[in-house]
Amino acid sequence: MRRRTLLVPAMLVCAVVLIPSLSRAQTWADDTAIPVSRGHWEVGLFAPIKFGLRDDIELGTHPTLMLVMPHLDAKVLWQRGGRAHFSMIYSLAYPSYLLKLIAREGTGGLLPPNTKVPQSVMLSAMMVGTVDLGARQFVTARAGGTVAPRFSSADQMPLLDFPFLYPRFAALKAVATFKLGLNYDGRMDPVAYGLDVAYFILPVIDRGYTVEQGAWVGWLVSDHFTVRLGYRLSYGRYPAGKLFSYFPFLDLLVGGG
Repeated sequence: MRRRTLLVPAMLVCAVVLIPSLSRAQTWADDTAIPVSRGHWEVGLFAPIKFGLRDDIELGTHPTLMLVMPHLDAKVLWQRGGRAHFSMIYSLAYPSYLLKLIAREGTGGLLPPNTKVPQSVMLSAMMVGTVDLGARQFVTARAGGTVAPRFSSADQMPLLDFPFLYPRFAALKAVATFKLGLNYDGRMDPVAYGLDVAYFILPVIDRGYTVEQGAWVGWLVSDHFTVRLGYRLSYGRYPAGKLFSYFPFLDLLVGGG
């Protein structure tokens, strides 16, 4: 497999003119075990929609990806004690429709056009623990796994052997995949920032793995609008060999509640 570099250009949207009409948002969500508060919502160009169903339950999905791969995440706060918070994140996704769409030639074709895509779902569970260091600084650790019940053998399932996609869809070709992660989130108004590293165990091949590292910095323009600039790096052992890739991004987020 030849090296593939994923680049995303800077994107601006005219919807920003609607921002002043949004209701006042609460604290922007961080990648921690703490769900957003009840009634709070936020969404970005690349970031998922997050909605506080209750103070202890947060729902999430990617609005664009939802059209081709229905999925839903639920962050459930299990325990809160002092500065420590513990949650579970449960995820359900239906990838078969997306895989059928990209099994073609030309633009958007990531799988051979004759690929037979069976019906399958992906189920994930992630344990998340966060320590509040004070002054809006958080350290979070996570560990979990993904299984993909399917109506065919693993040998018949297609393999998305591409950076950033491979570790997220590899469960379709394995009994299960696993993920360990550590991240730091902070905020010093009007600046917010985050740093993370994740390790995927991918038994699709012998000693299969991927390591991802990312960072971002954001400017809190207002209580309901923020701009984030960041990157993600990926290095791992793929079925065709080892590969390094990177992905810079510019994200615009709006929120309310």
